[in-house]
Amino acid sequence: MRNRNRQGNAPYPYPPMAETREQINPKVGATTKTLLLTYCQEKHTTQSEVVEAALHTFLHPKEGDDLAMVMLQLLHGIAAKQETLEQGVAAMVPLLATIVERLEDAKVEPAVPIARYDQMYEALRPAPLPDAVEVPPAVPPAPVPAAGWWGRVFAPRTAP
Repeated sequence: MRNRNRQGNAPYPYPPMAETREQINPKVGATTKTLLLTYCQEKHTTQSEVVEAALHTFLHPKEGDDLAMVMLQLLHGIAAKQETLEQGVAAMVPLLATIVERLEDAKVEPAVPIARYDQMYEALRPAPLPDAVEVPPAVPPAPVPAAGWWGRVFAPRTAP
């Protein structure tokens, strides 16, 4: 049967596209990576084929597979991690309570005042202000400058 377009009347000029592959970036432990590389070398296959087959088997198990055992092992691992976390949190509660008690019991010491320079060094102290304020003598008004030739020509006229 030849490849035909959607209407079914003319063949495609090229064969149908092969299944596309998507890249995933899982993080695995060093031992898992070593086991994967060893298996791939022994079976003369690629890592992507092995991972794809393993994921397919894990996600779509056959009836004879021990999926329940695999899931049970995974659940035991998760439960062990959860138990470790619970123990860690339980150990932190008394420690935090002790820290809070010590912080509450700590007395706040009053801050020691820091001396200023003029308090420490007498040479920097300002001179005392005099008791009476001296009034400077009255300054006589400044003499009026003599007007030059232009000043006399354009001087304002005064009334006679």
